[in-house]
Amino acid sequence: MRYHRRRVDHDDDADATVTPAPAPAVAAALARASEATRAPGTQRAPEPARARRRYVIGDPQSSRARAFAVLARYDLLDQTGWLRPDVELISVGDHFDYGPAPREETQREGLALLAWLAAHSAAQVSIVLGNHDLARVGELWPLDDGRFAVAYARARAAYDARTGRATPALEEALLAEFPSLPTAEAAARDFSGFSEQQRALVWTLLRADRYRVAVAVDAGVLVCHAGLTRADARRVGLTREELDAPTIADALQTSLRAAIAAHERGPLVIPGLHEPGAAATGEGGGMFYHRPADPARHGEPQDYRGPRRRRFDPRESPRGLTQIVGHIGDAKCRELMPAWCDDAPPRRGVLRHLAIPREGAPRYRHGRPRALTSGPGDATFVFVDGGLHRVATEEYELLALDELAGP
Repeated sequence: MRYHRRRVDHDDDADATVTPAPAPAVAAALARASEATRAPGTQRAPEPARARRRYVIGDPQSSRARAFAVLARYDLLDQTGWLRPDVELISVGDHFDYGPAPREETQREGLALLAWLAAHSAAQVSIVLGNHDLARVGELWPLDDGRFAVAYARARAAYDARTGRATPALEEALLAEFPSLPTAEAAARDFSGFSEQQRALVWTLLRADRYRVAVAVDAGVLVCHAGLTRADARRVGLTREELDAPTIADALQTSLRAAIAAHERGPLVIPGLHEPGAAATGEGGGMFYHRPADPARHGEPQDYRGPRRRRFDPRESPRGLTQIVGHIGDAKCRELMPAWCDDAPPRRGVLRHLAIPREGAPRYRHGRPRALTSGPGDATFVFVDGGLHRVATEEYELLALDELAGP
């Protein structure tokens, strides 16, 4: 048995602000989500209108009440509990696992929110695939509810959340009994909201082609969970220096479809793009896990290479492209890219961006860029994960794509 010490690699988990009593549209959406959970496939939102208001929501790892409260604040919900017909929404992935909260709550809420999103048509809601979604068919593939409850209890005994460290003997015993899990922390924290129903829903959506690896907003704007580099593009057969977002999105989706078609048993692997973790190999990695970082200030060269990479240099992203990504909060961005950041204190809930000019150093700031389109030779990242469960809903910002459509 190989023993792996986990790098603490997350944003902190301060208690969330209490959500007030739901407004009528939120209450209706809560009821719709419950119906969609009880009878998947039977609940369907009305067909969307042609005229659209387009929004992106960061990692919706939270209760559906909090997510719906944010949507309602932007006037995106109607009184029947669905998105308004003129709204198009992109969810950037990671629909499960949040804390601190009772495990039974996170199991229920993640399932209900994803079921509600999937009850809308693909023309209205794009569901981007995140690493927590993939964990249901990856690291957690052989576990049922009973076995995971045992693994979770033993992981909690082995892992000390205050120090971020595990007792070696207890962790080794855990991984010997549950070899699909990479670490005690992963079981105690990262996968804590797992249920069999979630895995079934994820597989249903994968096989129905509802999950997207990336969404092309237009020729120069790509939405994906954690970011794409030129090396990732080459891994799916794209070798040209100049790449447009639709070509990238199509190639990534083709790779996901091929992985699903080839899958027979075991964890889902997307060759070149995603490697799930396990006790024998350590943490998973790839483009659903990696985070932007300055290699001169953070990590070792191996962190940036290979199928289990956990970091990427954002200067190695395709030029002329703007990427809208989740997966990383403000505090973590400032930790991994300190030389490129201003002196503002970390904040939850806010949109942020990283401008990468053709020449000179990247610049990381709070707020949206002036326009979504990047100039030739430049690149831009817009970060939309504001920690939905850990900030007051009235402070959580959605990205309105149409407000940034121009040059």
